Amino acid sequence: MNMANLALPGFEMVRGQTPQFRVGISISCEPIKSGASSSEIARKLLQFLRRPPVSSLLHAVFGEDDSLTWHRQAGNGVVSLETLLVRDTEPDKPIASALFQPAISGLQLYGRAADTACLWVHVDPGHVPADLSEWYLRFNIVADLAAAFAAFLADDLSLKTSDDPMRP
Repeated sequence: MNMANLALPGFEMVRGQTPQFRVGISISCEPIKSGASSSEIARKLLQFLRRPPVSSLLHAVFGEDDSLTWHRQAGNGVVSLETLLVRDTEPDKPIASALFQPAISGLQLYGRAADTACLWVHVDPGHVPADLSEWYLRFNIVADLAAAFAAFLADDLSLKTSDDPMRP
């Protein structure tokens, strides 16, 4: 999924400077509807990022912090929706980002199947120490992200999902 080489919003130049982790999820689904509103999809994406299991993962990494806020970035319409997570006190220092790429028909997607929606979540915990039990908790939460992402596509965006790639 080209996860290592994908530049996510807010983190293009910090690779290797602090401990970071990335989660990539691909779900086979029907393409987004022609003429879909990027504003409406972005609104639903932000709602998805604010609820479990994404919020649970962030809580496991950063603790209880009411100053964390997701902000939509410019992106590329419905083709690529980008968001940053920042602390209200440090809006220029993102601590996480998410990139949503819905299934799109009729476009060359450079390595991504047209019948696949992808969600990338990048987290920079900084130098916050974590022991093995904390990483175990985080990995268990990450395992729930795939099912939640599939539910987001099906329930929030009304897209038919499949456990097999769609065929024309």
